[in-house]
Amino acid sequence: MEEIRGMGGTPAHAIPIANTIIKEISVNPQMKKKFEINVPVVVIAPHDEMYQKVLSNIQEIKARKGKVIALVSKGDDTISKIADEVIEIPQTLECLEPLVASIPLQLLAYHIAVCKGKNVDQPRNLAKSVTVE
Repeated sequence: MEEIRGMGGTPAHAIPIANTIIKEISVNPQMKKKFEINVPVVVIAPHDEMYQKVLSNIQEIKARKGKVIALVSKGDDTISKIADEVIEIPQTLECLEPLVASIPLQLLAYHIAVCKGKNVDQPRNLAKSVTVE
């Protein structure tokens, strides 16, 4: 199980999974166990060439009783009916999708940190990443 450092230094649970290996959930007991706990899965699902694979992955997660928060292209009705929560992003050029998707993901991280009572104005170890000349 992987962890990332949440704001305030407390470890926050996170499991990065590529679309190409999500089917491993059904055959790997360790992966299966990760989705049996009540941790939401954030899925980025713009309407592009990977859409059908992402849709299949969401159905796999839902079949395992997973909670899905989906980032979808505006007007997407298919994933909106399946996911527990949906965040719509405007349709754009495929090369710009990561940039457009990063904004709501940053806001999601911010609001989760605020709800957890973390001090978002003083991230831990900021001095290590800022160099003063």
